[in-house]
Amino acid sequence: MNKNIYLAIFAILLSCVICQSNTISLPLKISEQNSLIINTKYGDNQCEVNLIPLDDYCSNVITQTDNELKACGVKLIGENKFIGGKQYVAKFQLGDVQADLKFTNPDSQSSFEGEKALCFSKKDSKTQDNVIDELFKQGLIKQKRFYVNVDSIDTTKGVIGSIDIGTPNLSLIKKGSKLVNLKHYDQNDDFSTPSDSSLRYGDLQFIFGSVAGFDLLNPYISIGITQLNAILKQIRNDGVKYEYYDDDANIENYVFNVDSIEKLKDISFNVIADGDKPFKIIIKPQHYTRKLKNGNYQVLIYPQAYTDYIGLGYSVLQAYYLGYDIPSQSYIIAEKAESNVNQF
Repeated sequence: MNKNIYLAIFAILLSCVICQSNTISLPLKISEQNSLIINTKYGDNQCEVNLIPLDDYCSNVITQTDNELKACGVKLIGENKFIGGKQYVAKFQLGDVQADLKFTNPDSQSSFEGEKALCFSKKDSKTQDNVIDELFKQGLIKQKRFYVNVDSIDTTKGVIGSIDIGTPNLSLIKKGSKLVNLKHYDQNDDFSTPSDSSLRYGDLQFIFGSVAGFDLLNPYISIGITQLNAILKQIRNDGVKYEYYDDDANIENYVFNVDSIEKLKDISFNVIADGDKPFKIIIKPQHYTRKLKNGNYQVLIYPQAYTDYIGLGYSVLQAYYLGYDIPSQSYIIAEKAESNVNQF
């Protein structure tokens, strides 16, 4: 009996070790441009670089001068016609793992010129470099999936979360919850999921949102301008002091601040899981606002015109653990454990 117990414990521990070995965890930071970035090192000389994670039309790219790349100790292997530029291979430090990744230095005519990014999208071209495919081919991961955890959107905190490649970190998930597969929105080629037009702000209900998608490049929740104007009216009626300015040409000039979040309401809506079951997403005020140095709060809701799309910035991932299944281009989602949810 005791021997059987020991064997069972050993099997559990061994499975945990195997599970962990199939996960590559990359620390996330927030850039000065407000996007999530992966800080890593590459080349024989381990040059430090910040790379944005892209999940749509993309390829691995690092824009540097030829001399800078040479100094980092990378190997030239040819030209990449998909990107337009010289293609290289180098060792990248990805968490605790080193892996050989191909990337391109975009030339001045390329639409990717100036970018530094790792591509996490589905590979549609033989000349498209994709970190997920490369890791899978090298046997470093067993599944073509990655998961994103954001603990905080405080830009002063340094590391604010992680990208877990391969298998999920189940310790982040709320007890009694599980990862749910969301349906893919068939009319889009990229990552997106259908919604049921159930967007709400507190008791204010809209018939809005037939499709939703997550965005790792900004923290904003994007909704229709009509719906945002209704929310502004409700905020004013609730006696919340606010400042609002929308410069259609430049999001960097956009201003939506409030003096307190106490009277703000939850934002909620349903996305559709496999089996046509609704999965309710609830975004609390502390997760769609960011405290400013002057004591006020930046409200991370942004207007968009002529669309029925709900854009979900990475601020939402303070409360939800989000997975991306590359082959199906569909999301996997779960509520996070309370100990992992940023409350303020």
